[in-house]
Amino acid sequence: MSLSLKAVRSLSLIGTLATSREEIEKIYAPVSKARTSVQETRIITGRKEILAYRDLLVRLANCYGQYGAMDHLEMFLGSENLLKKKQHLVLIGPNPMQPETGVVAAVLLSEYRVFGVGLRVFIPDDASGRRTLIARSDTRIEMARLAADALMSRGALLAMQSWRSSSTAPGVAACDSFSEGRRRGVYTERIRIFSGYLELQSTLDATLERIGQKTRFNLRYYRRRAEAQLGCHFVKNIQINRAEFLAFNRRCMYAVGDDLAGWRYDEFVGVSGMFVHGIKERNGDWLSILGGRRYGDTVEIDWQMNRGDLQALSLSTVMRSYFIEHEIGQGTKKMYIEGGTPQALRHYFEREVAQDLIVFRYGRLLGPMRCIVRKLVKKQVFVLQVLTEEGHQWMPWFRGS
Repeated sequence: MSLSLKAVRSLSLIGTLATSREEIEKIYAPVSKARTSVQETRIITGRKEILAYRDLLVRLANCYGQYGAMDHLEMFLGSENLLKKKQHLVLIGPNPMQPETGVVAAVLLSEYRVFGVGLRVFIPDDASGRRTLIARSDTRIEMARLAADALMSRGALLAMQSWRSSSTAPGVAACDSFSEGRRRGVYTERIRIFSGYLELQSTLDATLERIGQKTRFNLRYYRRRAEAQLGCHFVKNIQINRAEFLAFNRRCMYAVGDDLAGWRYDEFVGVSGMFVHGIKERNGDWLSILGGRRYGDTVEIDWQMNRGDLQALSLSTVMRSYFIEHEIGQGTKKMYIEGGTPQALRHYFEREVAQDLIVFRYGRLLGPMRCIVRKLVKKQVFVLQVLTEEGHQWMPWFRGS
């Protein structure tokens, strides 16, 4: 394998001590039958312990063009949903005991718990595949396989990973080392094509021209109506204290609990790299508040709160109209919506591809387990959707030698 000069320079971002092309190529050896003996794994468990590797993960992500994937790790690991699970980080490289010089990839997963006891079911918390696997694009399949091997060898019942892919064809079975070693269960792959982000143009009008007529009309109409009736105006980087923030949440449609609302305030308001914007009516009362993250030319909306007593004015649409215009002025090119209801807007998002790898220890129990899951478990549980979906081809999984 030959690395470009640009790739060689980018390796300095992760602090490698390699000084020659030969040393770098040795660390980033191509996938081969010897790969599993070259790369080793180390599992870090616990939120506090994982956060100690934040700088390393950010450098790795930036090196591989996965910008923003790990920039706000504290926020992701501190979410209410993740606090109910045990968090694990798999480090992969020639010497993962020396993270600054010996790690070339990382996988971040959560383990389901019941009454504080881990169930040995490992899943990504990010269905989009942007924050689970940090690796060079041409090695992601092999890195995912090595991480699955590490988890299965430590007693995992099920291990699932997701990552962004440029291909719509499964690829795990193509690994040269796939059929080596001892059988450890069964696996399946899934390719998902989904709505990713809204591509922002140089002006609001140019952006709206790429959106359907009805959605375009609504973004303009409800904003003009709110301005005429309420004196609505946009406020960036709002100033609000915690008590006011919690009180506003209680007035909103689909209000969340005080614990989650408090977490939103603590993690977003006034925090570097985060933003909280809002719209007010003429008397100074808040109408809608929106929070998210910005990195490079990309912005992500993580949550949005809208007053519940003015549903006829479609405040969520009004907020998005202001927000899109604001971000265009900031030079933003991509807008993701992680939280809030994207409504018809998502129909005009650019399509992206994610690949899922699911490894299950007990192939013979797959059939009975699927019957039980269908009857007892809510369908919206991401990993269980895969177990209950028809049409997946489950194949033998071998642990690498």
